[in-house]
Amino acid sequence: MSLSSKTYTLFDDLLHYYNDLLEDIKNAEKSIYIESFKIDKGRISKRLLTAFIRAVKRGVEVKILVDALGTPDATLFYKEFIELGGEVEVWEKIRFSLSRRTLIKSHLRDHRKIIVIDNYISYIGSSNITDYSLSWRELNLRVANTEFAEAMTQAFLQYFHISKSKIERKKDTLKPLHAHGFEILRDMPSIVKSSVRTKYINLIENAKERVVIETPYFLPSSIMRKALEAALEKGVQVDIIVPKHSDVTSADLLRSRYLGYFHEKGAHIYLYTTDNLHAKLLFIDNAIFSIGSSNFDYRSFRFQHEIVAIGKQSQVVKLLKEHIETTLSESIPLNYEQWKNRHKIEVFFEWILLPLRHLF
Repeated sequence: MSLSSKTYTLFDDLLHYYNDLLEDIKNAEKSIYIESFKIDKGRISKRLLTAFIRAVKRGVEVKILVDALGTPDATLFYKEFIELGGEVEVWEKIRFSLSRRTLIKSHLRDHRKIIVIDNYISYIGSSNITDYSLSWRELNLRVANTEFAEAMTQAFLQYFHISKSKIERKKDTLKPLHAHGFEILRDMPSIVKSSVRTKYINLIENAKERVVIETPYFLPSSIMRKALEAALEKGVQVDIIVPKHSDVTSADLLRSRYLGYFHEKGAHIYLYTTDNLHAKLLFIDNAIFSIGSSNFDYRSFRFQHEIVAIGKQSQVVKLLKEHIETTLSESIPLNYEQWKNRHKIEVFFEWILLPLRHLF
């Protein structure tokens, strides 16, 4: 379903998202910039590739940035596109080595998902470009605004050039961007500093009525748990919505202990049942939202390059309320008694995986 409100369109299913995106690409006259963690070789990607080739042939500048882990063999898939003048950069190619430095660098991925067309239309959200996720519930925001697109273009080009030159310029890439009433936050891998995590904690600590979290992987750090606990203690309603079964079974096993824990603290836990919930949303007091690529887990806040757009535009807020209502209508509350009596094998694996939680 796509929800539109003039400047803003919200997508929570991929068919509408891809249809609008393809139309925007077909109408592009100047530039198309795409950054994604994963682009597969399926039907949707091939349709997009055909559209990219046609765009290049009519003189449109097309640049694509993908992550090497999420999108292996990208240059081979885009061979004709590159030969015609399209540009493809691959973030941090995988190197096989037992050295500690190489292993650490191979773990630091570009997880961002942004698209900018003609310096006017922008997409930001949760979706990779894959056929297997067509039935997933996602969350993507399309913004038709030049000021916002200029900020997103800056965010894209900085990373495109970093990938090309292999030189990181942290000051440029970590500085918050402000455009069209949005605050755009970008994270680079860091154990001690995360702009997105710091902002989320601040928003949760200042919440007065309600906190809604939609995430495929709920593995909050200790400082994030304390912020949520403090919100609950002062009477704030905390709604945590996760898929009943995500695409990462080990993450589901590990999160189980946190779901039960927060239920005991008074949070409302919901399990989305229709398919995988891959949306990434923080919604505060039905007024402030964050949409982007960051999951609510250690990996996003410590090891990955992420980007989110934070705003309080009334049109987007209205669309998000509808989105959340629909998500909840397709979810069931956590069965606490069933959780308490879960199989001992599940509890065993929770403890086994706990020391590895920082890798999820």
